[in-house]
Amino acid sequence: MRFNRSKRLFVGTLFSAMIVLGLGAGANRTLAQVRRVVVRPRVVVVHRPFFAGPRWWGSPYYGYYYGSYDPIAYQRERGFSDGFSRGNKDARHGKAYAPNSHKHYRNASSIAYRNAFLQGYSTGFKDVRIP
Repeated sequence: MRFNRSKRLFVGTLFSAMIVLGLGAGANRTLAQVRRVVVRPRVVVVHRPFFAGPRWWGSPYYGYYYGSYDPIAYQRERGFSDGFSRGNKDARHGKAYAPNSHKHYRNASSIAYRNAFLQGYSTGFKDVRIP
């Protein structure tokens, strides 16, 4: 009977040691996986302000002046200017009215630029005087 009790104690100790070592090995694998995820390069997101706000320009010799920067107005100006020149050139060369054939219109980054490009293109296409 004493032999059975000591045998049970030995097997229980061995079994619990195996469980503890097994959990430790599993934890090491889990920690290694977590370390791999942390080591990956992080994504950096830079938030640009929608409206840059007012700025002061100038120098002490010529005086300072105050101005502001509006990105939407700038895109409209550039779009109209680009569209006008492309439309004018297409009409002078006898091409069809096709604003979509220009990469400036197709690859535009904003709706404001596209709308202004269309307005400029139609104005430039109509304003051509063919002698």
